[in-house]
Amino acid sequence: MPKVLKANAIHNIHSSYPIYIGVDALSCLPNLLAQINPSFILILADEKSIDYTLPVLKPHLSTKNPVNIHLYSIPSGEKHKTLDTCHKVWQYMIDNYVDRDALIINLGGGTISDIGGLVAGLYKRGILFLNIPTTLLAQVDASIGGKVGVNLHNGKNQIGLFNTPEAVIADLVFLKTLPIKAFKSGYAEILKHGLIADKEYWKECKSIKFNDLTTTLLTDIIYRSCEIKKSIVEEDAYEIDIRKWLNFGHTVGHALESVYTNTETPLTHGEAIAIGMLIEAKLSMAMRMLSRTEFEEIENTILDFGYITKILPVPKSEFIKYLYQDKKNQQHQLRLTLLQAIGKAKENVTVTQEQLLNACIPYLDIQE
Repeated sequence: MPKVLKANAIHNIHSSYPIYIGVDALSCLPNLLAQINPSFILILADEKSIDYTLPVLKPHLSTKNPVNIHLYSIPSGEKHKTLDTCHKVWQYMIDNYVDRDALIINLGGGTISDIGGLVAGLYKRGILFLNIPTTLLAQVDASIGGKVGVNLHNGKNQIGLFNTPEAVIADLVFLKTLPIKAFKSGYAEILKHGLIADKEYWKECKSIKFNDLTTTLLTDIIYRSCEIKKSIVEEDAYEIDIRKWLNFGHTVGHALESVYTNTETPLTHGEAIAIGMLIEAKLSMAMRMLSRTEFEEIENTILDFGYITKILPVPKSEFIKYLYQDKKNQQHQLRLTLLQAIGKAKENVTVTQEQLLNACIPYLDIQE
């Protein structure tokens, strides 16, 4: 049986939604569908992985009552995480007379859950959705917490809202064919959870070799990461203060992701966040918040996992533009989440542009 977490629904503290984690977690889906009893099911899926993920899902789609089940595939990649994609989904739903009792099933990675959650939240002022994350990144981060959104002019998640799923089903079956690059992308967020909230978890995760991961160990890791995010979100659902801890590495990381989105060599989310964590950890040390010993431990770990293989060329003006679009900023001041120690984050730290750019050396080649 899968492990189960109960997470509070953002819009109603008296209700909760389950997060099913582990091998055969999809076995929970038929009972969920019976409880929801939707009039229509729309499956949103990533066109790149659909040939594998859909056959895995189909045997679990049984419902007591006859229901229309439609599939809508979305082009892969961050560049398609836009309002234009949402408009196409909404038009499909209108054309197929989807009503307010419908259910959206988001089958895919973080891009799918972000788009699907926004589509569901705005269609006819809100319909239900559930997430079936098929990547490690989505299972430990993107599919839980109730933040959904899309990019605008490459700016990360500039349009969005808070919207909680009916359930999250993180089945390890989807990770069997996950490319190592995608697995590493998700693992960066796992390392982040240790850095911001649990030193012992960080120590455990940094010492793991991917080839040694058993299904039991991986289930426990996903569970602990979800548990950390759940506890932070439940204390600060609307990101007033400590939820910003989850943004460690993301001010720099999102800016890098945006810079590289439409290039021939886009960064995965995890690659960008790993570089962002390294630079923001270095900034933490420069501001005398984090010890040199702990910074070097973080640096060595990120380098050992192979997140940085070369110095990245970054156009200065474009990089700075995206840095100032970060949602944590106030009054055009850069405000970051930094580290006071491994396992202890601090939100809303004001830094200067010069301080941040200095911390980018020697990992980025900032080009004038």
